[in-house]
Amino acid sequence: MITQIARQSSSFPEPLKTLYFRCQSGKRPPTYEDLIEVLENVIVGLQHTYIILDALDECQSAERKRLSALIGRITKLGNLHLLVTSRKEQDIEEWLEPMVTRQVDLANTINTDIEQYIQGTLQNDPKWKYWNDWEGGKIEATLMKGANGM
Repeated sequence: MITQIARQSSSFPEPLKTLYFRCQSGKRPPTYEDLIEVLENVIVGLQHTYIILDALDECQSAERKRLSALIGRITKLGNLHLLVTSRKEQDIEEWLEPMVTRQVDLANTINTDIEQYIQGTLQNDPKWKYWNDWEGGKIEATLMKGANGM
């Protein structure tokens, strides 16, 4: 993320140079805290920063705690615009709630899109056309149940 954000700067960010030299010109890996500090400093050095974090629910629970702390920390930076996507999961909703300025529920829209795609494929794809209505309905129902918004 630091690399992607740093590329938006007109010059090589000073905090990244400092970290490189602190890590013996790249011979020693930076600590997690070093990276977070550089991330914050690089974000602050830009007029606006946009970050998209997709599918937080797919992050393992141990990593979610670390990620929640990071998000809580960087959202305090005034020039950061953050878009987060996730399925509704209680722990994620609890730690994001104080930081959320706008929430959009796309579950029904996504499920409708998935259903339309499955129906179109079953009706129009030559590999699937030979299934009768009952079999096609069973396939559609099974795929929709397993899709769960994905």
